[in-house]
Amino acid sequence: MILRRFAPLLCLTALAPQGALAQKAEQTYCASYDLPQSYQTDAFAAPMTYRVQNTPNGKVLIAEGQIMAGESQRLQQAIAKAGAIEEIWFNSPGGAAMEGPYMGRIIRARNMAVRLRKEYACISACSYAFLGGVIRTVEPGAYYGIHMFSATGDSQGMLELFNRFQGVSTKRTELIRKGNPQNKVDAAVAEYVAHELRTWEKESAKIAAIRARYLVEMSLSLDFMTDAFNTDSDKVCYLSQAGLTRYNVANAN
Repeated sequence: MILRRFAPLLCLTALAPQGALAQKAEQTYCASYDLPQSYQTDAFAAPMTYRVQNTPNGKVLIAEGQIMAGESQRLQQAIAKAGAIEEIWFNSPGGAAMEGPYMGRIIRARNMAVRLRKEYACISACSYAFLGGVIRTVEPGAYYGIHMFSATGDSQGMLELFNRFQGVSTKRTELIRKGNPQNKVDAAVAEYVAHELRTWEKESAKIAAIRARYLVEMSLSLDFMTDAFNTDSDKVCYLSQAGLTRYNVANAN
């Protein structure tokens, strides 16, 4: 997704106090930020690119730009071409939802470390790719953003859904042509629509289950999904330092 579509959101999560005498408390796990103007760049909005950079602490691979379909294969190729590297640095507004976990598993299989540098951003699908790091560092001043996944950002998925509902008109015309009474036509069309919606719901639930399993694999707290699912797909919840620690997104000491 293009970053300029996003409106930062302040998310609050209540902590359950321990003990009968404990006072009710709230902890801010998400924070509202205005991203620097530097993020409105062609490189950040363009398809992801990979480049190797030498740093005082060793060689790193920088992954910058939108995550596109098939990105996990391109990441795998970039890692192989880069050779021995210390870390992967992400700077991405996200993109193809399912590519995030695929990329993360490639990173985890190689026992690699990841870093989100100060003033770098890792949002949406990128936030899931980042979790593949065995060692995950989020520097103060970095922007780690999460939100509810959305099939509406998948053009192929939307085309398939459109084609499904195109069948409603065909079904209705066929029933009328056969001389069915209006009440039977309406009932049949309603059942057809309900069936397609149930299929869509099952597919959405499947995606949610896949993401939950991925979070467990990457040693994340499933509470992570609370802020993600409570944030509309056209908004972003930027995790605060408290949230990054609470959910185990940042695990470097």
